[in-house]
Amino acid sequence: MNIFGGTSSEALCDIEAMLTSENRTCEDFGLAKPDIFTAPVNCIDIGSHSQKCYEIEEKLNDDQLGVYNRVHWKYFGECQQTAQCFFIEGPGGTGKTFLYTGIYHRLLAMIKKTACVAWTGIASILLPCGTTSNRFFNLPIQLNEEGICFTNPCDKWRLY
Repeated sequence: MNIFGGTSSEALCDIEAMLTSENRTCEDFGLAKPDIFTAPVNCIDIGSHSQKCYEIEEKLNDDQLGVYNRVHWKYFGECQQTAQCFFIEGPGGTGKTFLYTGIYHRLLAMIKKTACVAWTGIASILLPCGTTSNRFFNLPIQLNEEGICFTNPCDKWRLY
């Protein structure tokens, strides 16, 4: 037991769970493999997502609400059986991230698979459970002699 109330094995299990979502392990970073580790169960707290969704819906402006309703209608109206992809763009400060968050919580509340993907790491940090397009779609990063890549050396296996 440590000062935080858990064991070091529990801490390693938590770290391993976070790394698993990035296709990494504790061993990649020189840490011991957790004694007992099972992949995290994909539980969705529908009530929590519904509550967040309703809170956000109340705060959407007219333009955001129009896009929100169009996405909802497209997804649940005419094309229920096909995968949908939505691209929302606009200048900074117009509420895109707020809108994405509302759509994300709405879809999770309805038990739909959802991924928030952005082009840059900074943008992906702002999205709920966001990731970059390179990581999500497993796109290779093309390097040349003049190029610079700030990836971790352990990630080189992903490039080939």
